[in-house]
Amino acid sequence: MVEAFKNDLLSLAKSPFSLFVLCVPMPLIALLLFFTLGNGILQKMPIGILDLDQSSTSSQIIFSLQASPALKVQKFYTSLEDAKSDLQNASIFALIVLPHQLQSNAKKGIPTEIPLYYNAQFLLVAKTLQSKILQIIQTENVKLKLAKNLVENKVFIGALSKSMPITQQITALYNPDSSYAQFLLTAILPCSLAILICASLLCSLLRDPYTSLQAHTKPTEVLKILGVKLFNITVFYLCWWWAMMWFFESIMHLPMRGNWGIMTLGGLLLILAYQSITLFIFALAKDSTRAISIISVYSAPSFAFAGITFPTNSMDSFARFWSDLLPVSHYLELYIQQANYGGRIDLALSLCSLMLPFLLFGLIGCVIYVLRNQK
Repeated sequence: MVEAFKNDLLSLAKSPFSLFVLCVPMPLIALLLFFTLGNGILQKMPIGILDLDQSSTSSQIIFSLQASPALKVQKFYTSLEDAKSDLQNASIFALIVLPHQLQSNAKKGIPTEIPLYYNAQFLLVAKTLQSKILQIIQTENVKLKLAKNLVENKVFIGALSKSMPITQQITALYNPDSSYAQFLLTAILPCSLAILICASLLCSLLRDPYTSLQAHTKPTEVLKILGVKLFNITVFYLCWWWAMMWFFESIMHLPMRGNWGIMTLGGLLLILAYQSITLFIFALAKDSTRAISIISVYSAPSFAFAGITFPTNSMDSFARFWSDLLPVSHYLELYIQQANYGGRIDLALSLCSLMLPFLLFGLIGCVIYVLRNQK
């Protein structure tokens, strides 16, 4: 057994590509995401202004928009036609039109609509932008009403309550900063990890003539070699999984309210599940090209079906079925339940149990290997 471990590690050391797949992509992806997402909060989103009123009221609204750290007034326009091309090529994400008679109507108490045009193609950006702009306009609306009511009531509290009879209290229980890092990073890295597990095991199988099905040996011998390879890949990627969790907690300062033991169990099952699937596919395909193609089709769209960017309960039946076939979907559900909510242990264990059936693929793959070596 010791000789088998030694041979596998020596073959890994002699294979630059296997070493590259094992060591380089994971930190590189984490580094790129770190610089891409930054603090995860949208800032300085470019918008345009069409000020048709040119009054002190419109100037006050523009000043409030410019003061918001989430917005950046990129350009002032003189007509809608001028702004149309910039909206289409995403030079600006939204255009606010301050109409004629805005100040005059506000003083007379006549309701005035402030048109907001935004590019809904960028769904997440558009929703954040819409929320910020509406919040600023509502605040300005209250200020205008307050000034008018203060003249009539002479009492500030009375004027304020008349201007704003109902106040809202909206509390975000989880991800209160609406951080994109917490939203996207915790899904992208595990999905990348899953793909790299498959690639590393495939490289490991192809390095050995017995596991690449180029030569035959005793069934016990091939099972021993397979066991060593699975163990080594598990240890390597468990280290990467711990590094990933450390990156989430210590570098990105993402919350971790759950149980580390349960999360480690979930990470271990994720690694074993993807190794089992890879072993099964390669044993069945008997060819590296076919195996890589099948594994790519299976694992590459994981992020889309994981239920993070689009909830699984809103997917159609086939998409939900495909999502259930991905171990990373169950792992991400476990991660959110533990890291964000600090959920119950029994619920976490039931989520872990959803990854256990994937280990059967590994057993079937070993049986296929044994049968092929008996021929």
